[in-house]
Amino acid sequence: MIGSSFILADHANHTYDEYLAATDPAEIAELYDRTVRYDRLASAALLGGEVMVAVGLYARFLRPVGLVVASNGRGRPRAVRSPGVSERVP
Repeated sequence: MIGSSFILADHANHTYDEYLAATDPAEIAELYDRTVRYDRLASAALLGGEVMVAVGLYARFLRPVGLVVASNGRGRPRAVRSPGVSERVP
């Protein structure tokens, strides 16, 4: 996702260059709108990729080891130890 944000940003920059060179008012408005759309998509892709990296790092390094949320059959979740996981040593 982060990589696609750079592609979209490059496309927005290219469209902006076309916007600066345009002389027809209708074309100027359309190019400006397209530039803004690509820029917003690039920002959203970058932020989404950063969130995915943060969640991945949390899940890999910061999440408590050995605890699993399980249901007791009546719809109430409870924390249980994963099978085969020993006590955590500091």
